[in-house]
Amino acid sequence: MQAVHIAILDVDNCASYDLNLTEAWRQNRAIKVHIYSDFDTLEVRGKRFFVKDSTLLGHIASAIKSLKDAKANDVKLLVLPIHKPTIKTLLTLLIAKWYALNCAVVGFDTAFVHTKRDFFYRWACNHLLSHFVVHSRFTHTQLLPKYPKVRFIKHGYTAPANAQPREMLRMKLKFDKAIHYLLFSVETIEQHHGVDLLLETLCDRFHLIVIGAFANDSLKNSFELLARELRITQHITFWNDEATQTMLWGACDAMVF
Repeated sequence: MQAVHIAILDVDNCASYDLNLTEAWRQNRAIKVHIYSDFDTLEVRGKRFFVKDSTLLGHIASAIKSLKDAKANDVKLLVLPIHKPTIKTLLTLLIAKWYALNCAVVGFDTAFVHTKRDFFYRWACNHLLSHFVVHSRFTHTQLLPKYPKVRFIKHGYTAPANAQPREMLRMKLKFDKAIHYLLFSVETIEQHHGVDLLLETLCDRFHLIVIGAFANDSLKNSFELLARELRITQHITFWNDEATQTMLWGACDAMVF
């Protein structure tokens, strides 16, 4: 039986997701996986064409090389995991279309809706993609009105377990040893009722760290107003530092998602 070639083109530093996806595909011997990225991997065939912080022209040159190689290997599906769409995302999709490659974007949050170039990304995703996949029901609900191709597929958490001891992580993040920290997602706030009761109950015992981006300013303002009414603003931190966000998984005492 002839093998089917699938490529993952990573322009958004999604190494853990890529390798988990690859591991699942490798169980099927009929699938051959290629990864084009800025990280090394011995598990599958790959070429390091991409430099994460390359210039726009450098990115275009890298994308052309990567997609030309994918075409030469008769890749049937090109998967692009995307945290936040950028002009590089748009250019990559256009180049993939030029090489007549079927593309599937994996979106991780609602950033595709809340962006300055919403029209361009909507056009690109609706006309250039074969598939648009998300792993959150909330994200699917938010995107569906503007992105009719979006599909919800369940997928587990893929971030690597942080090998550093919790005490070390808490020290790096300057956490108070006497306080319990609870990791809280914006999606939980937006999607579920009864958040006020949850906050009022938990804030007596936890300091809440909120990660993620609100769908709009109105939702954020209403949440901040609720926190003020409950007089718990001093027990809540909005975590905006993406560079240290992965450390929170190992440093916090509990999570609500």
